[in-house]
Amino acid sequence: EYPNHDFQSHSYNFHFYDSNGKQHVKNMTKDEIRNDFALNSKYGFKYIAYPYGAYTKDLQDVAKENNFLLGFRFSPYSYATRKSYAYNIPRIKINGFSDVSTMKKYLLY
Repeated sequence: EYPNHDFQSHSYNFHFYDSNGKQHVKNMTKDEIRNDFALNSKYGFKYIAYPYGAYTKDLQDVAKENNFLLGFRFSPYSYATRKSYAYNIPRIKINGFSDVSTMKKYLLY
């Protein structure tokens, strides 16, 4: 239906913080990460945008094990290049609170 859009994964259940205000994924074991990926496996995702930009080496390793091609993190001070590590590609944070001028600034860079 959307030839110019590709819907990919943020994970099944990485979208929350623990009681100390730390992203949940930062405390997950490899097995917990594998279980989360298994819940999404039926959708055939090949890319992951780390929720809230948070990731760990274990998350990157499990993404690679699950044949994900790329992983994207937040980076307000860098842009993706051909030399970016496949599981640590910088992305710009644009959300529902971003205005058009903010998006334009990033696109014109």
